Amino acid sequence: MAVDAAFARLAQSIQVRIIADEKARSSGETRVIDGQRTGSAQSSMDRSVRLVVDQRLAGVMIDRAWQNPTTGEWHARVLLDRKESGRALDQTVNELRRRSQTAQHRATAVAGWEQIAAWREALEATLEAIDAANARDAVLSSGAWAVSHDELLNAMETAQRGWDEARARARIAVQWTTSSSASIGRAVSDRINELGLLTLVGDADLVIQCDLSLVTSGAFDGRTRATQWELTIQALAPESRRFIASRRETGAAVSRNDPERAARDDAMRRLDVILPGFLNDVFARGGSL
Repeated sequence: MAVDAAFARLAQSIQVRIIADEKARSSGETRVIDGQRTGSAQSSMDRSVRLVVDQRLAGVMIDRAWQNPTTGEWHARVLLDRKESGRALDQTVNELRRRSQTAQHRATAVAGWEQIAAWREALEATLEAIDAANARDAVLSSGAWAVSHDELLNAMETAQRGWDEARARARIAVQWTTSSSASIGRAVSDRINELGLLTLVGDADLVIQCDLSLVTSGAFDGRTRATQWELTIQALAPESRRFIASRRETGAAVSRNDPERAARDDAMRRLDVILPGFLNDVFARGGSL
């Protein structure tokens, strides 16, 4: 914990963004002695810190750690080699910039869902590169850097514009008709929303219909029952009613307590597997969607 605290202070001193998780715990007890009620309480907090950039900065050495004999607290001192750390961060920036460029090139060669995903990957990689460049420049203010801040900012604007334009061309409605199908429909909506697309309730260019049917048999040992499930997701053009893509999966779950819940969980896990391919089919075949 002392070493983590030292790393955190180092990161803060050079303006590296950090993530800190704090967990508070408390405990207490009440005693009754001679009719008098007394209470005592203790509280503690654990703080774990990790640096966003490469978990820990390159070029950092733990110099020493020691314990205060009076308080029992541990302390640590870390040293930073600025040149080594700056070079390592610059390499990270360059790698992220190349990843962004690769995604941008892919985005210009594909359409639909794949294009949206590629632009999003380009934007995320560029934003990570900017974070790493900020850390690099804070560690070492000058150097023959592989990628400049201006280049990264231009790349971010290009990726943001491409992502916005690709998303604007998609108008999607996700529908379901039964309570059993609701969890499937919401999962599909969430996956679409993760890429920044808006799912609509009313008019849309594309409709995705979700259905989950459950059939539970009688108990065959007095308690244990089996539930068969059938999952269907299909996309269609609302005006022509033309089917663009479809997936159908079946399975069964056996449980003594709640076979229907077990069946829904099975279907949801299967949905996670088939959904990326289904959405790729939707946008590849949907053309300008």
